[in-house]
Amino acid sequence: MSNIIGTILSIENFIANKETEVATRNGLQSQKILTLPKDRKYIIPYFQREIRWDKEQVIEIMRDIKASQKFLGNVIFTQAEDKRFNIIDGQQRTTVLLMIIQYLRSKYEDEIEIFSSCELVVKSFEGFGKCLINCFDLSKIEESEKDSILATDDYNQFIQYQAIWNIIDESNIIQNVEEAQAFIINLRRCEINVIFSRESQEDYGIEYFLDINLKGVRLDTEDIFKAYLFAQDSSDDIYNKWKEAKRLSVQLSKLKIDYPLMKIIEHFFYCDLYSNAKYSQVSFKDDFTLDKECKIDGVTHYSGEHLIKMIKNRKYMKSVLEKINEFMNIMIDIVCSEKTTYFSVLFKNKIDNSEIPVIHNLLKKILLDDNIVPKVLVMKYILDLCKSDKVTKSKCKRAYGVYMLSILFIIFEMNKKSANIYRVVKSEEWYDALISQIQDYLSGSEISERRITAQYKYVHGEENTQMFRCKSLATIYNYFKIENNIVEPSNIKALSTFLLDSNEFTMEHFIINQGKTQQCKVKLKNGKVIEYEYPKSVVKYTNSLFNFIFINEEDNGIIFGDKIFSEKLIDIKMKKKKLSCAYSNMVIALIKKSFKLPQIGENEEETKKQLDVYFNIEFKKQYTEYARKVIDKVTDKLFIE
Repeated sequence: MSNIIGTILSIENFIANKETEVATRNGLQSQKILTLPKDRKYIIPYFQREIRWDKEQVIEIMRDIKASQKFLGNVIFTQAEDKRFNIIDGQQRTTVLLMIIQYLRSKYEDEIEIFSSCELVVKSFEGFGKCLINCFDLSKIEESEKDSILATDDYNQFIQYQAIWNIIDESNIIQNVEEAQAFIINLRRCEINVIFSRESQEDYGIEYFLDINLKGVRLDTEDIFKAYLFAQDSSDDIYNKWKEAKRLSVQLSKLKIDYPLMKIIEHFFYCDLYSNAKYSQVSFKDDFTLDKECKIDGVTHYSGEHLIKMIKNRKYMKSVLEKINEFMNIMIDIVCSEKTTYFSVLFKNKIDNSEIPVIHNLLKKILLDDNIVPKVLVMKYILDLCKSDKVTKSKCKRAYGVYMLSILFIIFEMNKKSANIYRVVKSEEWYDALISQIQDYLSGSEISERRITAQYKYVHGEENTQMFRCKSLATIYNYFKIENNIVEPSNIKALSTFLLDSNEFTMEHFIINQGKTQQCKVKLKNGKVIEYEYPKSVVKYTNSLFNFIFINEEDNGIIFGDKIFSEKLIDIKMKKKKLSCAYSNMVIALIKKSFKLPQIGENEEETKKQLDVYFNIEFKKQYTEYARKVIDKVTDKLFIE
């Protein structure tokens, strides 16, 4: 640690654009340890975390400075090159202080003297300086420059910087010239502890960053992962691949794909790392630290060690980012396009063209669902196709098994059983493991335990997600079979129509109607039609998985409307309507047997009271039994001996 030196310095001497002699003092004696030159630049390296301070932290430091001269903490930096210093720790504090000074300059420079400050360079946002000068107001920047400036925002930090600027502006801590003058005087005198490392190599700086930040309050998982990644390989190549991963991750978020970058990376290791036999005993947590001791190539690695340090392979980590970026591009293609482009190339001349849009649609539904765990199955499937020298028809068709296992996991909310899914993708013969897991879910205790509570699984969120979850049971029931340990659709053309033709198969809330007022129409015995409002305890069943049937849009409008479900059943019987969806016919038959509404009389108030009693008590019991029967019917139909 002989290369580490430090002392207390005023904020003005640290930030002001002037030459500053940094010295330590022992009594009356001082010893020069460092010269901070004029026109120096402080650099936020690309391995640093993004700006994270929130309103509470910004307000706190502003109030401290306004109150009096304060000690503002530590800043640790290394010299990158002449007049350029990398900030290893304290970048959040340094950035906010410079933003406060620029804010004061933008409002009060004509009235008070504000010292010129050093330039701050954010490596992951080269346009930061231009945005700071313009107070993070894009309207002040020339139109011709805006796109090029924002294009340098590799980690999409502009919005957060802008939010901090607005916090400073809206805080009312500095409301007039007098307050600004007093604030600047205090700020000049505030002190920090500057700690300087004489090591100039970047990897040393990253090591210091990790040593400092892994003690006390920890960085988040991404910050630590990124630091270890760049400590191992600080080349522009690896940075550009990481930058691309961040860009694609933001794009996934904009497309409503709930799949955070760190979860994608974690899933990738499950899919890829274990293909190398020497890593078969490696077990790591979701923060990428080993959760038990293991020995690799004769070297013992202990619990708590970071996965990247254990792997210690620059070439492999580079390939990790390359493959992850390729997978994210394929995900974006699947979700963005109705007719696949990049995705469809995987299947060229390998599978019947009629199956490609079906597989595309099934994978798209899994990706758009808010359950993250099953997405690893899509990843395994895609990576398997991408790395195969020979993509066969049977490998392409594995998508149906991926869909079925994903459905079973999603519907029955087996998040606590995610290890089962991860065990599948770690397996060398992963598709055999997938089929085995499906069979365990369907025939073992896994799904039996869930049958009792499955009726409480409700669908929320985007309409597409809701449609997917609601249609999933029907898709399995109508079109899938398990034969000879392979999941296959029984009729591709019919399945394609069911998935893609929203007019032929619209989604009808059958038992409990959907509507802003949550009401249904009830016909009294005397022919009068009244409006009945469901009790609040029943409203939650509106989006239950078992509340839907699928019917031609025209028939839906003619037959159903907003009637109570008992009258919908009568209409179907009177019109002798046989629905084209086998699942819907099965559900309707079970509804007839499972639900026993009270007799509808002629008195409106009495009828509403009877319905209230029914829906608050009997309905819930009947719905539970009905849900059990639906699951039984679906699972029983899947097996073909």
